[in-house]
Amino acid sequence: MKKIDGFISDKDIDGNYLIFETYGKLGFAYSVSYMDSDPKVYLKKMPTFNEVYAYFMSCKTHFLKINKSQDICLSLFYNPYFEEFYLRLKNDIKNISNNRLKFLKKYLLSDFADPIQYRGIIEMNVEEKEYYITHDIFNKSKELLQLINLKLKK
Repeated sequence: MKKIDGFISDKDIDGNYLIFETYGKLGFAYSVSYMDSDPKVYLKKMPTFNEVYAYFMSCKTHFLKINKSQDICLSLFYNPYFEEFYLRLKNDIKNISNNRLKFLKKYLLSDFADPIQYRGIIEMNVEEKEYYITHDIFNKSKELLQLINLKLKK
């Protein structure tokens, strides 16, 4: 699988990069200081959704920050590829390893389906509010978590 060409940093980086926001747990994992830091994903070239998905599913790492390309995939699943991610995961869930599902549950979907985080995004009128609402990230993430939990119980 082709590695995702990019990096995550909480420093402002000059250059010809495509820049994307990170989310909750991933942002905290790459923050130097939780209060003053805003880590972003920097990419030289935008990979397709299929490249991101295939790379992520080929990974074996169980923790954040060990495989930075895997972490970039998580961030891209949030933005800009949430709709594609939601539909593919929903359709492929039976064929995805339990370890990959547990990783997604722990490091991605539990953040998105957290009612406290959701309320904070909605009430504080943060930048992600429109994206979060437009893509119904909270409810779709809860749905994916239910499907994952059903598969893991078998």
